[in-house]
Amino acid sequence: MHLLLAVYLPALVFAISRGLLIPVMPLFVRSFDVSYALVGLVLAAESVGTLLSDMPAGVLIRRMGHKRAMLLGAAFSVVGALAMFWTENLAWVIFFRLLSGGVRRSGAYRGMPISPIWCRFSGGVDRSPSWVGSVVLVLLSVPLWAD
Repeated sequence: MHLLLAVYLPALVFAISRGLLIPVMPLFVRSFDVSYALVGLVLAAESVGTLLSDMPAGVLIRRMGHKRAMLLGAAFSVVGALAMFWTENLAWVIFFRLLSGGVRRSGAYRGMPISPIWCRFSGGVDRSPSWVGSVVLVLLSVPLWAD
């Protein structure tokens, strides 16, 4: 039960949140009146952030511990997501996407308790919570289409 509340539930919430962002992110970036190549760059920034932060996250976890690193990563993720939507500069959007990818490795997907889940996420099960987020987004926007 402890692992459910401490690890699995937060991982599920983050995956659903990512699922909510995935369908609208290209439209949001396109609202800056940029080319499709820049839209792709912004979308790829999260993966680049994850790639660049993998090893430093391991050092951070060793120094701070899993719990503190995971809480710090969650806080940076929430602040980065909120700040990204308030900014009016594409460079800041790219920075916050890099940050979002970087904090994904800060503890939420590291360590023994999450290893079985991470193996499944890597195999494609990660799409289920993301799919739920996308469905929720569509259901929330249906009343907007009805008018």
